Amino acid sequence: LRPAPSLPYLVNSLVTAPKLDHPKALLVVLDLNGVLAIRKKRTKSYTPRPQLAPFLDYLFANHHVMIWSSGMPENVERIMARMLSEERQQQLVAIWSRDKLRLPAHLFAEKVQVYKQLSWIWEDPTLQLNAPLGGWSQRDTVLIDDSIDKAAAEPHNLIEVDEYTGIPAQSDNMTLLHVIAYLERIRWYGNVSAEMRAAPFIAPKA
Repeated sequence: LRPAPSLPYLVNSLVTAPKLDHPKALLVVLDLNGVLAIRKKRTKSYTPRPQLAPFLDYLFANHHVMIWSSGMPENVERIMARMLSEERQQQLVAIWSRDKLRLPAHLFAEKVQVYKQLSWIWEDPTLQLNAPLGGWSQRDTVLIDDSIDKAAAEPHNLIEVDEYTGIPAQSDNMTLLHVIAYLERIRWYGNVSAEMRAAPFIAPKA
C-alpha cells in the first residue's frame, strides 16, 4: 500500500526555523540507477551521470552520505565497488538495497512499486549510533531520487531529479551541479523539510 505522510511529519514540515549561523551537514540519501548512473542490463558495467565526480567530491566533503537503492544487494555492491574507493565506501553511513524495502518474500524479485520511508532510517538503532546528537530526522535528511512516488511518506524531504538514461541528449546534463547549489542553500536552515516544502527543487530540463 502507498504510505501517506503522518500528521506529525506534516505539522513539523510547517515549522520554519531561523537561518543558521553556520551551514550544517545533512544526511543525503542517494538512489543509484537513474540518479547517479545507469546500469546496463545483464552486464556488470554502468554509465555514470555527467558531473558525478564533482558531485561525489562535494557530498563527501560536506555531508553524511548514504546509499539506498531498490536494486538487488549484489548489484548494488558491485556498482559501489566500482564507483567509490574503499575509503569512501567506509565513510558511507550505510548501503541499503532492496532487502531494506520491507517487501514480502513473494514480491522481492518482482517489478513492483516500492517506497523509501525515511522514518525507517530515523528509527534504525544501528544508524542512530553514528548520527549527530539527537539523531537524524526530517530536519536534516534529504532523499535524492528520480521518483516522487518512492518518497510518498516524506515528500518534503525529496530532491526529485530527472531520470538519467544515458542517451546522447543527456551528455551535457547538469542536474547534479544544480543539486549541489540547492543543497548549499538548504543546509543553512534548521528544518530542511520546511524549507524544501516552501521552495522545492525544480529539476532543470534535460
